[in-house]
Amino acid sequence: MRSFSSLFCFIGPILLALLPAAVSGQPNYTYATPYAITTLAGTTSAGHEDGVNGRFFQLADVAVDAAGNLYIADTGNHIIRKRAPNGTVSTLAGVATVPGTADGTGTAAQFAAPSGIAIDGSGNLYVADRNTHIIRKISPAGSVTTLAGTGLSKGSTDGLGAAARFNTPVAVAVDAGGNVYVADLGNRTIRKITPAGNVTTLAGSPGQSGSTDGTGASARFYGPEGIAVDAAGYLFVADGGTIRKISPSGETITFAGSADNWATVDGTGTAARFAYADGSGRSRQSVRQLPQQHGAQGIVHRRGDHPGGHFRPAGQHGWRWIVRALHPPGRHRRGCGRQCLCARLGQQHDPEDRP
Repeated sequence: MRSFSSLFCFIGPILLALLPAAVSGQPNYTYATPYAITTLAGTTSAGHEDGVNGRFFQLADVAVDAAGNLYIADTGNHIIRKRAPNGTVSTLAGVATVPGTADGTGTAAQFAAPSGIAIDGSGNLYVADRNTHIIRKISPAGSVTTLAGTGLSKGSTDGLGAAARFNTPVAVAVDAGGNVYVADLGNRTIRKITPAGNVTTLAGSPGQSGSTDGTGASARFYGPEGIAVDAAGYLFVADGGTIRKISPSGETITFAGSADNWATVDGTGTAARFAYADGSGRSRQSVRQLPQQHGAQGIVHRRGDHPGGHFRPAGQHGWRWIVRALHPPGRHRRGCGRQCLCARLGQQHDPEDRP
Protein backbone atom coordinates (compact mmCIF):
# COMPACT_ATOMS: atom_id res chain seq x y z
CA MET A 1 0.00 0.00 0.00
CA ARG A 2 1.48 3.26 -0.96
CA SER A 3 1.04 5.55 1.91
CA PHE A 4 3.29 8.53 2.15
CA SER A 5 5.06 7.07 5.02
CA SER A 6 5.83 4.72 2.21
CA LEU A 7 6.66 7.32 -0.32
CA PHE A 8 10.11 6.55 0.85
CA CYS A 9 9.68 3.27 -0.85
CA PHE A 10 7.30 4.44 -3.38
CA ILE A 11 9.59 6.03 -5.73
CA GLY A 12 12.87 5.03 -5.47
CA PRO A 13 14.06 1.89 -4.08
CA ILE A 14 12.54 0.53 -7.15
CA LEU A 15 15.66 0.10 -9.06
CA LEU A 16 17.87 -0.11 -6.11
CA ALA A 17 19.80 -3.02 -7.34
CA LEU A 18 21.51 -0.82 -9.85
CA LEU A 19 22.63 1.75 -7.33
CA PRO A 20 26.18 0.41 -7.09
CA ALA A 21 26.48 0.60 -10.86
CA ALA A 22 25.12 4.10 -10.76
CA VAL A 23 27.78 5.26 -8.35
CA SER A 24 30.61 3.73 -10.33
CA GLY A 25 31.89 6.00 -13.03
CA GLN A 26 29.33 8.72 -12.39
CA PRO A 27 29.77 12.27 -11.09
CA ASN A 28 29.90 12.75 -7.34
CA TYR A 29 26.59 13.34 -5.59
CA THR A 30 25.62 14.23 -2.06
CA TYR A 31 23.98 11.22 -0.43
CA ALA A 32 21.41 12.11 2.20
CA THR A 33 21.71 8.81 4.07
CA PRO A 34 24.37 6.06 3.85
CA TYR A 35 21.90 3.29 3.01
CA ALA A 36 22.94 -0.33 3.17
CA ILE A 37 21.64 -2.65 0.46
CA THR A 38 21.12 -6.40 0.88
CA THR A 39 19.51 -9.11 -1.25
CA LEU A 40 16.29 -10.49 0.22
CA ALA A 41 15.22 -12.95 -2.45
CA GLY A 42 16.04 -14.13 -5.92
CA THR A 43 19.28 -14.58 -7.84
CA THR A 44 20.89 -13.05 -10.90
CA SER A 45 19.27 -15.84 -12.90
CA ALA A 46 15.66 -15.48 -14.07
CA GLY A 47 13.08 -18.14 -13.29
CA HIS A 48 9.87 -18.85 -11.38
CA GLU A 49 10.90 -21.35 -8.71
CA ASP A 50 9.40 -21.07 -5.23
CA GLY A 51 11.28 -21.89 -2.03
CA VAL A 52 13.96 -20.20 0.02
CA ASN A 53 15.05 -17.10 -1.94
CA GLY A 54 13.13 -18.25 -5.04
CA ARG A 55 13.64 -16.89 -8.55
CA PHE A 56 11.84 -14.13 -10.43
CA PHE A 57 11.58 -12.62 -13.88
CA GLN A 58 11.09 -8.92 -14.59
CA LEU A 59 9.98 -7.71 -11.18
CA ALA A 60 7.67 -4.72 -11.22
CA ASP A 61 6.42 -3.77 -7.76
CA VAL A 62 6.15 -4.76 -4.12
CA ALA A 63 3.83 -4.24 -1.15
CA VAL A 64 4.11 -5.37 2.46
CA ASP A 65 1.54 -6.29 5.08
CA ALA A 66 1.52 -5.70 8.83
CA ALA A 67 3.03 -9.15 9.48
CA GLY A 68 6.04 -8.45 7.28
CA ASN A 69 4.99 -10.57 4.30
CA LEU A 70 6.20 -9.12 1.02
CA TYR A 71 3.98 -9.34 -2.06
CA ILE A 72 5.70 -9.07 -5.43
CA ALA A 73 4.35 -8.33 -8.89
CA ASP A 74 6.42 -10.79 -10.91
CA THR A 75 5.67 -9.20 -14.26
CA GLY A 76 7.60 -11.48 -16.59
CA ASN A 77 6.15 -14.60 -15.02
CA HIS A 78 2.57 -13.19 -14.95
CA ILE A 79 2.14 -14.11 -11.30
CA ILE A 80 1.93 -12.60 -7.82
CA ARG A 81 4.53 -13.91 -5.38
CA LYS A 82 4.74 -13.84 -1.60
CA ARG A 83 7.89 -13.74 0.49
CA ALA A 84 7.34 -14.72 4.11
CA PRO A 85 9.43 -13.20 6.92
CA ASN A 86 11.44 -16.44 7.09
CA GLY A 87 12.57 -15.92 3.48
CA THR A 88 10.37 -18.55 1.83
CA VAL A 89 8.96 -17.50 -1.54
CA SER A 90 5.65 -18.91 -2.79
CA THR A 91 3.26 -18.18 -5.65
CA LEU A 92 0.12 -16.54 -4.29
CA ALA A 93 -1.90 -16.31 -7.51
CA GLY A 94 -1.54 -16.97 -11.19
CA VAL A 95 0.23 -19.55 -13.33
CA ALA A 96 3.88 -18.91 -14.17
CA THR A 97 4.47 -18.00 -17.83
CA VAL A 98 0.74 -18.38 -18.66
CA PRO A 99 -0.91 -14.96 -19.18
CA GLY A 100 -4.67 -14.53 -19.06
CA THR A 101 -7.65 -12.81 -17.49
CA ALA A 102 -9.26 -15.58 -15.44
CA ASP A 103 -10.48 -14.84 -11.93
CA GLY A 104 -10.20 -17.55 -9.29
CA THR A 105 -8.16 -18.71 -6.33
CA GLY A 106 -4.46 -19.52 -6.55
CA THR A 107 -3.48 -21.15 -9.82
CA ALA A 108 -7.05 -20.85 -11.12
CA ALA A 109 -6.41 -17.14 -11.61
CA GLN A 110 -4.36 -15.59 -14.40
CA PHE A 111 -2.57 -12.28 -14.91
CA ALA A 112 -0.84 -10.67 -17.88
CA ALA A 113 2.16 -8.57 -16.89
CA PRO A 114 1.03 -7.42 -13.42
CA SER A 115 2.91 -4.17 -12.98
CA GLY A 116 1.63 -2.40 -9.86
CA ILE A 117 0.60 -3.70 -6.47
CA ALA A 118 -0.73 -2.11 -3.28
CA ILE A 119 -2.28 -3.38 -0.06
CA ASP A 120 -5.03 -1.96 2.15
CA GLY A 121 -5.45 -2.07 5.91
CA SER A 122 -7.51 -5.27 5.71
CA GLY A 123 -4.87 -7.18 3.77
CA ASN A 124 -6.54 -6.98 0.35
CA LEU A 125 -4.13 -6.60 -2.55
CA TYR A 126 -4.80 -4.47 -5.62
CA VAL A 127 -2.97 -5.17 -8.87
CA ALA A 128 -2.59 -3.12 -12.03
CA ASP A 129 -2.71 -5.85 -14.67
CA ARG A 130 -0.97 -4.00 -17.44
CA ASN A 131 -1.52 -6.10 -20.53
CA THR A 132 -5.16 -6.94 -19.81
CA HIS A 133 -6.02 -3.31 -18.97
CA ILE A 134 -7.82 -4.24 -15.75
CA ILE A 135 -7.47 -3.74 -12.01
CA ARG A 136 -7.54 -6.91 -9.93
CA LYS A 137 -8.25 -7.50 -6.25
CA ILE A 138 -6.82 -10.38 -4.21
CA SER A 139 -8.45 -11.19 -0.88
CA PRO A 140 -6.40 -12.33 2.14
CA ALA A 141 -7.63 -15.85 1.30
CA GLY A 142 -6.07 -15.58 -2.17
CA SER A 143 -9.27 -15.15 -4.19
CA VAL A 144 -8.69 -13.03 -7.31
CA THR A 145 -11.50 -10.91 -8.75
CA THR A 146 -11.62 -8.14 -11.33
CA LEU A 147 -12.34 -4.88 -9.54
CA ALA A 148 -12.69 -2.69 -12.63
CA GLY A 149 -12.27 -2.89 -16.36
CA THR A 150 -12.84 -5.69 -18.87
CA GLY A 151 -9.99 -8.00 -19.83
CA LEU A 152 -8.16 -7.16 -23.07
CA SER A 153 -10.52 -4.27 -23.77
CA LYS A 154 -8.78 -0.92 -23.41
CA GLY A 155 -10.20 2.57 -23.39
CA SER A 156 -10.85 5.57 -21.15
CA THR A 157 -14.50 5.14 -20.19
CA ASP A 158 -15.53 5.92 -16.62
CA GLY A 159 -18.16 3.71 -15.06
CA LEU A 160 -18.96 0.97 -12.60
CA GLY A 161 -16.81 -2.16 -12.52
CA ALA A 162 -16.67 -3.92 -15.88
CA ALA A 163 -18.19 -0.90 -17.65
CA ALA A 164 -14.98 1.10 -17.05
CA ARG A 165 -11.96 0.95 -19.34
CA PHE A 166 -8.24 1.50 -18.77
CA ASN A 167 -5.27 1.71 -21.12
CA THR A 168 -2.08 0.13 -19.82
CA PRO A 169 -2.49 0.73 -16.07
CA VAL A 170 0.93 0.42 -14.45
CA ALA A 171 0.66 1.55 -10.83
CA VAL A 172 -1.86 1.59 -8.00
CA ALA A 173 -2.18 3.12 -4.54
CA VAL A 174 -4.93 2.77 -1.94
CA ASP A 175 -5.94 5.26 0.74
CA ALA A 176 -7.28 4.73 4.25
CA GLY A 177 -10.85 4.85 2.96
CA GLY A 178 -10.29 2.00 0.52
CA ASN A 179 -10.22 4.18 -2.60
CA VAL A 180 -7.83 2.87 -5.23
CA TYR A 181 -5.87 5.26 -7.45
CA VAL A 182 -4.49 4.15 -10.79
CA ALA A 183 -1.70 5.57 -12.93
CA ASP A 184 -3.36 4.97 -16.31
CA LEU A 185 -0.28 5.31 -18.47
CA GLY A 186 -1.81 4.80 -21.90
CA ASN A 187 -4.51 7.39 -21.24
CA ARG A 188 -2.11 9.80 -19.46
CA THR A 189 -4.61 10.15 -16.63
CA ILE A 190 -5.07 9.40 -12.95
CA ARG A 191 -8.13 7.31 -12.19
CA LYS A 192 -10.00 6.72 -8.93
CA ILE A 193 -11.92 3.57 -7.99
CA THR A 194 -14.25 3.74 -5.00
CA PRO A 195 -14.75 0.72 -2.71
CA ALA A 196 -18.00 0.10 -4.62
CA GLY A 197 -16.04 -0.16 -7.88
CA ASN A 198 -17.08 3.15 -9.44
CA VAL A 199 -14.32 4.49 -11.70
CA THR A 200 -13.82 8.20 -12.39
CA THR A 201 -11.02 10.25 -13.92
CA LEU A 202 -9.50 12.33 -11.14
CA ALA A 203 -6.95 14.29 -13.19
CA GLY A 204 -5.83 14.61 -16.76
CA SER A 205 -7.59 14.18 -20.09
CA PRO A 206 -7.44 10.89 -22.04
CA GLY A 207 -4.88 10.97 -24.81
CA GLN A 208 -3.76 14.53 -24.02
CA SER A 209 -0.06 14.80 -23.19
CA GLY A 210 1.62 17.69 -21.41
CA SER A 211 2.76 19.15 -18.12
CA THR A 212 0.05 21.72 -17.43
CA ASP A 213 -0.99 22.12 -13.81
CA GLY A 214 -4.69 22.54 -13.11
CA THR A 215 -7.80 20.97 -11.64
CA GLY A 216 -9.36 17.79 -12.97
CA ALA A 217 -9.39 17.48 -16.76
CA SER A 218 -7.47 20.74 -17.23
CA ALA A 219 -4.28 19.11 -15.92
CA ARG A 220 -1.96 17.25 -18.28
CA PHE A 221 0.46 14.39 -17.70
CA TYR A 222 3.38 13.27 -19.79
CA GLY A 223 3.32 9.61 -18.75
CA PRO A 224 2.24 8.76 -15.17
CA GLU A 225 4.05 5.61 -14.10
CA GLY A 226 4.29 5.79 -10.32
CA ILE A 227 1.77 6.79 -7.68
CA ALA A 228 1.54 7.07 -3.90
CA VAL A 229 -0.96 8.51 -1.46
CA ASP A 230 -0.27 10.05 1.94
CA ALA A 231 -2.36 9.99 5.11
CA ALA A 232 -4.03 13.29 4.20
CA GLY A 233 -5.21 11.96 0.83
CA TYR A 234 -2.69 13.79 -1.37
CA LEU A 235 -1.38 11.85 -4.34
CA PHE A 236 2.17 12.01 -5.65
CA VAL A 237 2.78 10.92 -9.22
CA ALA A 238 6.01 10.16 -11.05
CA ASP A 239 5.46 11.82 -14.41
CA GLY A 240 8.17 12.19 -17.03
CA GLY A 241 10.80 14.55 -15.62
CA THR A 242 8.62 15.70 -12.72
CA ILE A 243 6.86 14.67 -9.56
CA ARG A 244 3.25 15.87 -9.53
CA LYS A 245 1.05 16.38 -6.49
CA ILE A 246 -2.74 16.02 -6.61
CA SER A 247 -4.98 17.29 -3.83
CA PRO A 248 -8.08 15.37 -2.66
CA SER A 249 -10.15 17.87 -4.69
CA GLY A 250 -8.21 17.03 -7.88
CA GLU A 251 -5.90 20.05 -8.13
CA THR A 252 -2.61 19.07 -9.78
CA ILE A 253 0.64 20.96 -9.23
CA THR A 254 4.28 20.24 -10.03
CA PHE A 255 5.91 19.22 -6.76
CA ALA A 256 9.48 18.71 -7.99
CA GLY A 257 11.41 18.80 -11.23
CA SER A 258 10.81 20.57 -14.53
CA ALA A 259 9.01 19.09 -17.51
CA ASP A 260 11.13 21.05 -19.98
CA ASN A 261 14.54 20.72 -18.37
CA TRP A 262 15.58 17.13 -17.85
CA ALA A 263 18.86 16.66 -16.03
CA THR A 264 20.23 15.20 -12.77
CA VAL A 265 20.30 18.24 -10.52
CA ASP A 266 19.44 18.06 -6.83
CA GLY A 267 17.54 21.01 -5.37
CA THR A 268 14.28 22.25 -3.90
CA GLY A 269 10.98 21.81 -5.72
CA THR A 270 11.10 22.85 -9.36
CA ALA A 271 14.79 23.69 -9.04
CA ALA A 272 15.50 19.96 -9.00
CA ARG A 273 15.88 18.10 -12.27
CA PHE A 274 15.14 14.56 -13.36
CA ALA A 275 16.01 13.01 -16.70
CA TYR A 276 14.20 10.42 -18.76
CA ALA A 277 16.05 7.22 -19.51
CA ASP A 278 16.86 6.83 -23.18
CA GLY A 279 16.30 3.07 -23.20
CA SER A 280 19.93 2.33 -23.94
CA GLY A 281 20.72 1.16 -20.44
CA ARG A 282 23.55 3.68 -20.25
CA SER A 283 21.90 6.43 -18.25
CA ARG A 284 22.40 7.03 -14.55
CA GLN A 285 21.11 4.55 -12.02
CA SER A 286 20.54 6.11 -8.61
CA VAL A 287 18.09 7.02 -5.90
CA ARG A 288 16.81 10.54 -5.18
CA GLN A 289 15.30 11.70 -1.92
CA LEU A 290 12.43 14.17 -1.63
CA PRO A 291 11.73 16.38 1.39
CA GLN A 292 9.20 15.35 3.99
CA GLN A 293 5.68 16.52 3.33
CA HIS A 294 2.47 15.44 5.03
CA GLY A 295 4.59 13.27 7.28
CA ALA A 296 6.20 11.38 4.41
CA GLN A 297 9.59 11.25 2.83
CA GLY A 298 10.09 10.39 -0.80
CA ILE A 299 12.92 8.71 -2.59
CA VAL A 300 13.19 8.88 -6.35
CA HIS A 301 15.11 6.30 -8.25
CA ARG A 302 17.36 7.87 -10.81
CA ARG A 303 17.63 6.05 -14.10
CA GLY A 304 18.70 8.86 -16.28
CA ASP A 305 16.62 10.17 -13.51
CA HIS A 306 13.20 9.67 -14.97
CA PRO A 307 11.05 9.52 -11.82
CA GLY A 308 8.74 6.87 -13.12
CA GLY A 309 8.47 4.37 -10.67
CA HIS A 310 6.89 4.13 -7.64
CA PHE A 311 7.60 7.13 -6.95
CA ARG A 312 8.45 4.14 -9.28
CA PRO A 313 10.66 4.42 -12.22
CA ALA A 314 9.64 4.05 -15.80
CA GLY A 315 11.25 2.29 -18.69
CA GLN A 316 13.73 0.26 -16.77
CA HIS A 317 16.40 -1.88 -18.34
CA GLY A 318 18.06 -4.15 -15.82
CA TRP A 319 19.94 -7.37 -15.81
CA ARG A 320 19.04 -9.03 -12.52
CA TRP A 321 15.97 -10.53 -10.97
CA ILE A 322 16.34 -10.03 -7.26
CA VAL A 323 14.59 -8.30 -4.38
CA ARG A 324 16.83 -5.91 -2.47
CA ALA A 325 16.57 -4.28 0.93
CA LEU A 326 17.49 -0.65 1.51
CA HIS A 327 17.83 0.79 4.98
CA PRO A 328 19.91 3.31 6.84
CA PRO A 329 22.32 1.81 9.35
CA GLY A 330 20.51 0.84 12.53
CA ARG A 331 16.96 1.54 11.42
CA HIS A 332 14.32 0.52 8.93
CA ARG A 333 11.59 2.49 7.20
CA ARG A 334 8.21 1.17 6.08
CA GLY A 335 6.64 1.89 2.78
CA CYS A 336 6.06 0.53 -0.65
CA GLY A 337 6.42 1.16 -4.26
CA ARG A 338 6.19 -0.45 -7.57
CA GLN A 339 9.70 -1.59 -8.05
CA CYS A 340 10.72 -0.38 -4.77
CA LEU A 341 11.26 -1.29 -1.26
CA CYS A 342 8.49 -1.74 1.20
CA ALA A 343 8.64 -2.12 4.89
CA ARG A 344 12.38 -2.21 4.87
CA LEU A 345 12.30 -4.33 1.73
CA GLY A 346 13.49 -3.21 -1.64
CA GLN A 347 13.18 -4.53 -5.13
CA GLN A 348 15.30 -4.52 -8.22
CA HIS A 349 13.97 -2.87 -11.30
CA ASP A 350 12.36 -4.37 -14.35
CA PRO A 351 14.74 -5.64 -17.02
CA GLU A 352 12.51 -4.59 -19.89
CA ASP A 353 10.83 -1.37 -20.88
CA ARG A 354 7.09 -1.25 -20.70
CA PRO A 355 5.31 -0.57 -23.97
